[in-house]
Amino acid sequence: MRPPQECGAGPDSGRGKDAGGTGRRGQAGGERRDGSGWNFKGSVVSLLPMGYLAFLVFFLLVVTGYAKPKGVCDLDISKGGVNLHIPDVAWDPKKADLNAGWCGEASIQMALSYYGKQVAQDVIHRAGKPSNSDLQDDDLEVALKALEAVFNRYDWESKDSNKFVEWIQEQLRSGYPVICGCKIYPTEKPEWDVDHFVLISGYNSKGLLMNTQLDCDGQVLVKYAELKSSKEGYSFINPRNVHWGVAVTGVW
Repeated sequence: MRPPQECGAGPDSGRGKDAGGTGRRGQAGGERRDGSGWNFKGSVVSLLPMGYLAFLVFFLLVVTGYAKPKGVCDLDISKGGVNLHIPDVAWDPKKADLNAGWCGEASIQMALSYYGKQVAQDVIHRAGKPSNSDLQDDDLEVALKALEAVFNRYDWESKDSNKFVEWIQEQLRSGYPVICGCKIYPTEKPEWDVDHFVLISGYNSKGLLMNTQLDCDGQVLVKYAELKSSKEGYSFINPRNVHWGVAVTGVW
Protein backbone atom coordinates (compact mmCIF):
# COMPACT_ATOMS: atom_id res chain seq x y z
CA MET A 1 0.00 0.00 0.00
CA ARG A 2 1.43 3.34 -0.96
CA PRO A 3 1.50 6.27 1.50
CA PRO A 4 -1.51 8.60 1.65
CA GLN A 5 -1.28 11.72 -0.49
CA GLU A 6 -1.58 15.46 0.05
CA CYS A 7 -4.87 15.38 1.92
CA GLY A 8 -4.03 12.24 3.87
CA ALA A 9 -2.76 11.86 7.40
CA GLY A 10 0.78 12.64 8.49
CA PRO A 11 2.89 10.27 10.55
CA ASP A 12 0.98 8.91 13.52
CA SER A 13 2.27 11.01 16.40
CA GLY A 14 0.89 8.56 18.94
CA ARG A 15 3.08 5.64 17.92
CA GLY A 16 6.11 5.06 20.07
CA LYS A 17 5.05 7.88 22.39
CA ASP A 18 5.62 5.87 25.54
CA ALA A 19 8.37 3.61 24.27
CA GLY A 20 10.72 4.69 27.01
CA GLY A 21 8.28 3.95 29.81
CA THR A 22 8.12 5.75 33.16
CA GLY A 23 8.90 4.82 36.75
CA ARG A 24 11.67 2.39 35.76
CA ARG A 25 14.06 1.57 38.61
CA GLY A 26 17.80 1.74 37.92
CA GLN A 27 19.90 -1.29 38.80
CA ALA A 28 23.41 0.16 38.31
CA GLY A 29 25.27 1.95 41.18
CA GLY A 30 24.57 5.50 42.26
CA GLU A 31 23.10 7.20 45.27
CA ARG A 32 19.68 6.17 46.53
CA ARG A 33 17.34 8.94 47.59
CA ASP A 34 14.86 9.06 50.45
CA GLY A 35 15.07 5.34 50.91
CA SER A 36 12.69 4.84 48.01
CA GLY A 37 15.03 2.61 46.03
CA TRP A 38 14.97 5.02 43.08
CA ASN A 39 18.38 5.48 41.50
CA PHE A 40 18.38 8.66 39.41
CA LYS A 41 21.69 8.09 37.62
CA GLY A 42 20.92 4.44 36.90
CA SER A 43 17.45 5.35 35.63
CA VAL A 44 18.77 7.91 33.17
CA VAL A 45 21.40 5.51 31.85
CA SER A 46 18.87 2.70 31.43
CA LEU A 47 16.39 4.97 29.62
CA LEU A 48 18.89 6.27 27.06
CA PRO A 49 18.75 3.17 24.81
CA MET A 50 14.95 3.17 24.97
CA GLY A 51 14.81 6.86 24.07
CA TYR A 52 17.10 6.24 21.12
CA LEU A 53 14.90 3.37 19.98
CA ALA A 54 11.78 5.51 20.17
CA PHE A 55 13.49 8.24 18.14
CA LEU A 56 14.64 5.69 15.56
CA VAL A 57 11.12 4.27 15.17
CA PHE A 58 9.66 7.76 14.75
CA PHE A 59 12.35 8.68 12.22
CA LEU A 60 11.66 5.57 10.16
CA LEU A 61 7.92 6.27 10.15
CA VAL A 62 8.56 9.76 8.79
CA VAL A 63 11.11 8.68 6.19
CA THR A 64 9.04 5.79 4.85
CA GLY A 65 5.93 7.97 4.66
CA TYR A 66 3.89 5.63 6.87
CA ALA A 67 0.69 7.27 8.01
CA LYS A 68 -2.55 6.24 9.60
CA PRO A 69 -5.36 6.78 7.07
CA LYS A 70 -7.76 9.59 7.89
CA GLY A 71 -11.52 9.39 7.64
CA VAL A 72 -11.81 13.13 7.12
CA CYS A 73 -9.27 15.67 5.92
CA ASP A 74 -9.32 19.36 5.11
CA LEU A 75 -9.99 20.35 1.51
CA ASP A 76 -9.06 23.83 0.31
CA ILE A 77 -11.89 25.06 -1.93
CA SER A 78 -10.97 28.75 -1.72
CA LYS A 79 -10.14 28.69 -5.45
CA GLY A 80 -13.22 26.72 -6.38
CA GLY A 81 -14.52 23.27 -5.67
CA VAL A 82 -16.95 21.27 -3.53
CA ASN A 83 -16.71 19.28 -0.32
CA LEU A 84 -19.72 17.13 0.59
CA HIS A 85 -18.14 16.31 3.97
CA ILE A 86 -18.66 12.54 3.84
CA PRO A 87 -16.41 10.68 6.32
CA ASP A 88 -14.54 7.64 5.04
CA VAL A 89 -15.19 4.21 6.59
CA ALA A 90 -13.51 0.82 6.88
CA TRP A 91 -14.67 -2.50 5.50
CA ASP A 92 -16.84 -4.59 7.77
CA PRO A 93 -14.37 -6.64 9.85
CA LYS A 94 -17.03 -9.35 10.30
CA LYS A 95 -17.45 -10.09 6.59
CA ALA A 96 -17.58 -13.80 5.77
CA ASP A 97 -14.43 -13.76 3.63
CA LEU A 98 -11.77 -11.79 5.46
CA ASN A 99 -9.64 -11.67 2.31
CA ALA A 100 -12.40 -9.99 0.30
CA GLY A 101 -12.23 -6.26 -0.32
CA TRP A 102 -15.62 -4.72 0.39
CA CYS A 103 -14.85 -1.46 -1.38
CA GLY A 104 -18.16 -1.51 -3.27
CA GLU A 105 -20.15 -2.25 -0.13
CA ALA A 106 -18.36 0.54 1.76
CA SER A 107 -18.83 3.06 -1.07
CA ILE A 108 -22.58 2.40 -1.21
CA GLN A 109 -22.80 2.63 2.58
CA MET A 110 -21.16 6.07 2.56
CA ALA A 111 -23.36 7.33 -0.29
CA LEU A 112 -26.55 6.22 1.45
CA SER A 113 -25.46 7.65 4.80
CA TYR A 114 -25.01 11.03 3.08
CA TYR A 115 -28.79 10.99 2.58
CA GLY A 116 -29.44 9.83 6.13
CA LYS A 117 -30.03 6.17 5.30
CA GLN A 118 -27.91 3.91 7.52
CA VAL A 119 -27.38 0.44 6.04
CA ALA A 120 -24.89 -2.19 7.24
CA GLN A 121 -22.36 -3.45 4.72
CA ASP A 122 -23.52 -7.06 5.04
CA VAL A 123 -27.04 -5.95 4.11
CA ILE A 124 -25.64 -4.09 1.09
CA HIS A 125 -23.62 -7.16 0.14
CA ARG A 126 -26.68 -9.43 0.20
CA ALA A 127 -28.75 -6.87 -1.71
CA GLY A 128 -26.27 -7.05 -4.59
CA LYS A 129 -26.66 -10.83 -4.89
CA PRO A 130 -23.02 -11.30 -5.91
CA SER A 131 -21.59 -14.52 -7.28
CA ASN A 132 -18.24 -13.61 -5.67
CA SER A 133 -17.22 -12.76 -2.12
CA ASP A 134 -17.49 -9.02 -2.87
CA LEU A 135 -19.60 -6.76 -5.10
CA GLN A 136 -18.55 -6.33 -8.73
CA ASP A 137 -19.60 -3.46 -11.02
CA ASP A 138 -22.94 -4.98 -12.08
CA ASP A 139 -23.67 -6.05 -8.50
CA LEU A 140 -23.39 -2.47 -7.30
CA GLU A 141 -26.30 -1.35 -9.45
CA VAL A 142 -28.38 -4.35 -8.31
CA ALA A 143 -27.70 -3.38 -4.69
CA LEU A 144 -28.49 0.30 -5.26
CA LYS A 145 -31.84 -0.56 -6.85
CA ALA A 146 -32.72 -3.05 -4.11
CA LEU A 147 -31.92 -0.45 -1.45
CA GLU A 148 -34.12 2.13 -3.22
CA ALA A 149 -31.33 4.49 -4.14
CA VAL A 150 -31.76 6.92 -7.04
CA PHE A 151 -28.71 7.19 -9.28
CA ASN A 152 -27.32 8.27 -12.63
CA ARG A 153 -24.73 6.20 -14.44
CA TYR A 154 -21.95 7.60 -16.59
CA ASP A 155 -21.87 6.47 -20.21
CA TRP A 156 -19.41 3.57 -20.45
CA GLU A 157 -18.74 4.31 -24.11
CA SER A 158 -17.23 7.74 -23.48
CA LYS A 159 -13.48 7.11 -23.49
CA ASP A 160 -12.36 10.66 -22.71
CA SER A 161 -11.05 10.82 -19.13
CA ASN A 162 -11.28 14.62 -19.14
CA LYS A 163 -15.01 14.43 -19.83
CA PHE A 164 -15.37 11.82 -17.11
CA VAL A 165 -13.73 14.14 -14.57
CA GLU A 166 -15.94 17.02 -15.75
CA TRP A 167 -19.02 14.82 -15.29
CA ILE A 168 -17.91 13.94 -11.75
CA GLN A 169 -17.39 17.61 -10.91
CA GLU A 170 -20.84 18.46 -12.30
CA GLN A 171 -22.46 15.81 -10.09
CA LEU A 172 -20.60 17.07 -7.03
CA ARG A 173 -21.69 20.65 -7.73
CA SER A 174 -25.25 19.34 -7.74
CA GLY A 175 -24.63 17.84 -4.32
CA TYR A 176 -24.36 14.21 -5.48
CA PRO A 177 -21.58 11.85 -4.29
CA VAL A 178 -20.11 9.66 -7.02
CA ILE A 179 -19.07 6.01 -6.79
CA CYS A 180 -16.23 5.35 -9.24
CA GLY A 181 -14.20 2.41 -10.39
CA CYS A 182 -10.47 2.99 -10.73
CA LYS A 183 -7.16 1.25 -11.24
CA ILE A 184 -4.37 1.27 -8.66
CA TYR A 185 -0.92 1.26 -10.22
CA PRO A 186 1.24 -0.73 -10.16
CA THR A 187 -1.58 -3.24 -10.62
CA GLU A 188 -1.67 -6.97 -9.94
CA LYS A 189 -4.41 -7.39 -12.56
CA PRO A 190 -3.41 -5.42 -15.67
CA GLU A 191 -6.24 -6.96 -17.67
CA TRP A 192 -8.94 -5.60 -15.35
CA ASP A 193 -10.72 -2.30 -16.05
CA VAL A 194 -11.38 -1.73 -12.34
CA ASP A 195 -9.20 -2.65 -9.34
CA HIS A 196 -11.06 -0.68 -6.70
CA PHE A 197 -14.25 1.26 -5.98
CA VAL A 198 -14.10 4.64 -4.26
CA LEU A 199 -16.58 7.32 -3.27
CA ILE A 200 -15.71 10.76 -4.59
CA SER A 201 -16.93 13.32 -2.09
CA GLY A 202 -15.34 16.55 -3.32
CA TYR A 203 -12.87 18.29 -5.57
CA ASN A 204 -10.80 21.45 -5.88
CA SER A 205 -8.39 23.00 -8.38
CA LYS A 206 -5.79 20.29 -7.71
CA GLY A 207 -7.74 17.04 -7.78
CA LEU A 208 -10.61 14.84 -6.64
CA LEU A 209 -11.30 14.03 -2.98
CA MET A 210 -11.56 10.25 -2.81
CA ASN A 211 -12.83 8.09 0.03
CA THR A 212 -10.61 5.07 -0.65
CA GLN A 213 -11.66 3.41 2.66
CA LEU A 214 -9.65 3.24 5.85
CA ASP A 215 -8.33 -0.19 4.85
CA CYS A 216 -6.48 1.58 2.02
CA ASP A 217 -5.42 5.26 2.08
CA GLY A 218 -8.48 6.79 3.72
CA GLN A 219 -9.77 10.10 2.42
CA VAL A 220 -7.17 11.61 0.10
CA LEU A 221 -6.88 14.25 -2.58
CA VAL A 222 -5.82 12.55 -5.81
CA LYS A 223 -4.32 14.99 -8.28
CA TYR A 224 -5.72 15.23 -11.80
CA ALA A 225 -2.37 14.28 -13.33
CA GLU A 226 -2.33 11.04 -11.34
CA LEU A 227 -5.84 10.16 -12.52
CA LYS A 228 -4.58 10.26 -16.12
CA SER A 229 -1.40 8.27 -15.46
CA SER A 230 -0.62 4.56 -15.30
CA LYS A 231 2.66 5.01 -13.42
CA GLU A 232 1.60 4.95 -9.78
CA GLY A 233 -1.51 5.61 -7.77
CA TYR A 234 -5.27 5.86 -8.33
CA SER A 235 -6.08 6.23 -12.01
CA PHE A 236 -8.94 6.24 -14.51
CA ILE A 237 -6.64 4.75 -17.15
CA ASN A 238 -7.44 1.10 -17.93
CA PRO A 239 -6.97 -1.43 -20.78
CA ARG A 240 -10.24 -0.67 -22.59
CA ASN A 241 -10.19 3.03 -21.68
CA VAL A 242 -13.72 2.90 -20.26
CA HIS A 243 -15.01 4.71 -17.20
CA TRP A 244 -17.35 3.41 -14.50
CA GLY A 245 -19.20 5.99 -12.44
CA VAL A 246 -22.52 6.24 -10.63
CA ALA A 247 -23.82 9.45 -9.06
CA VAL A 248 -26.18 8.71 -6.17
CA THR A 249 -28.81 11.45 -6.32
CA GLY A 250 -31.11 10.40 -3.49
CA VAL A 251 -33.10 7.63 -1.82
CA TRP A 252 -36.77 6.72 -1.86
